[in-house]
Amino acid sequence: MLSHVCSTYHFAHRCTQLFQASGIEWKAEHVQRVVKLFKDFPDLFISPEMDPELTLICAEHHDDGRKFQYQRTGKLDDNHFSHQDAGAQMLDEFCIAHGTSFANFPKDVLILRNVMLYHGKLDYVDIGLLLPESISYIKAVTTVDELENGMSCISYLKREYDNDEKGLSYEHRISPQVRKCYTKGEKFNKLKYCTTYDEYILFAGMLAINVLKQYGSVAQTLFKKPGFGYSSISIGFYTVFHELLLSEDADWAYSIMHQYIYGN
Repeated sequence: MLSHVCSTYHFAHRCTQLFQASGIEWKAEHVQRVVKLFKDFPDLFISPEMDPELTLICAEHHDDGRKFQYQRTGKLDDNHFSHQDAGAQMLDEFCIAHGTSFANFPKDVLILRNVMLYHGKLDYVDIGLLLPESISYIKAVTTVDELENGMSCISYLKREYDNDEKGLSYEHRISPQVRKCYTKGEKFNKLKYCTTYDEYILFAGMLAINVLKQYGSVAQTLFKKPGFGYSSISIGFYTVFHELLLSEDADWAYSIMHQYIYGN
């Protein structure tokens, strides 16, 4: 059962209202998809020691700091202001304003706070300093967050391309560096290396290959399932590649991704 202050925070910060009011409503869509993955595949992501209700709370609020980050900087860029730190600050201020001092934060609030602070960067933290019960929640939210980011690009790449939302060149050109990183599923700085839409599309594909490498059979299972209006996530990438890239580049890109999904 959730503590009163954790439950109160949850209902005061539902993601739809939180992000719509901030002008970044697309973040609510991402968060809702993360929550849905937990609901649809609890056996994959919620281990026995985790409380399912608290897991969904952590999933819904892991990115709350994006609101504060965007309001303060006008960007969703952690190099300027960490959304992890911003989320923890929002939670702290809310709890203290509602009569709960930091020293008296209940365990579920501390777990949520750690998820806000450390999702996506647990590898850079001394785990021995964290509340032990929070580690499984941080790992689970990080996993599902990255998987969602790796799959969901098929829902918006064509729109961004058609509307020139990124202001990139439509020249069909892909640098050797981008090709290399895509092939290996290695992350790279899209602001530095993506000058064309073809390179940006491969950046999105690289995120997919990265999670396929990192999460193996769990990711493979998800990529074979329907999603975003396609019969499978895999077919979604095939379709997007062949709609937006040159035919030979689309064949090349999908053949590599197919190997990571199906192993052949």
